[in-house]
Amino acid sequence: MVKDFMFRGLTWDELLKANQSTLEKAMNARARRSLKRSKFLDKKIKRAIVDNLQGKAPEKPVKTHKRDILITPDMVGLKFAVYDGKAFQTIGITKEMVGFPLGEFVETRKRPKHSKAGIGATRSSKHITKK
Repeated sequence: MVKDFMFRGLTWDELLKANQSTLEKAMNARARRSLKRSKFLDKKIKRAIVDNLQGKAPEKPVKTHKRDILITPDMVGLKFAVYDGKAFQTIGITKEMVGFPLGEFVETRKRPKHSKAGIGATRSSKHITKK
């Protein structure tokens, strides 16, 4: 039996039909504060959300530098290219991402990959000839 998606006591259909105040009550404090101040979305992002609700989601990802945009239920199905400080990383929005900021799904740092020590870096390789 497949379990239906629930977000803090609300089913997916209730989330899609929810107004701003109902959605705010379901979020935690940080997300609620962010939702109250989210009136400053880019025109590109607003247009993509409206197109997604009408059933014609854009094929290209929406490029943005704003990592603090909160993911809402009407964004599910969209693709965003979020800037990580060096390049744009593409992420697809799913139901499980609702309530989190965009930047949480894009890593800004890489793990260091160390190779072996070079010639002359250790005492044993000090006297090896360099060819």
